[in-house]
Amino acid sequence: MYKLTKEEQETTRNWCAADSMAIIDTADPAVIRKLDRLVEQYPDVYQCTRVDSTCFAKMYTLPVPFIRFSKPASAAQSEARRRNAILARQTL
Repeated sequence: MYKLTKEEQETTRNWCAADSMAIIDTADPAVIRKLDRLVEQYPDVYQCTRVDSTCFAKMYTLPVPFIRFSKPASAAQSEARRRNAILARQTL
């Protein structure tokens, strides 16, 4: 059984302005787990369209609006997140 290196565990997202659906092709086990959960929870939205068992890759389709980009967190947001994490650890 061949095990992919970290460099080989790629994820690509493809879509064009004319299409309403995007394609995610991935060999990253963490991304596969996340997308498999979404396929299970929302089968009408997320679909696994191909499984490549030779290199443990999968291809998924989903609506283009579900592909999101975000700006980096501000210093204040990062500091608040850090403080909240410390408080959460202290309460456990």
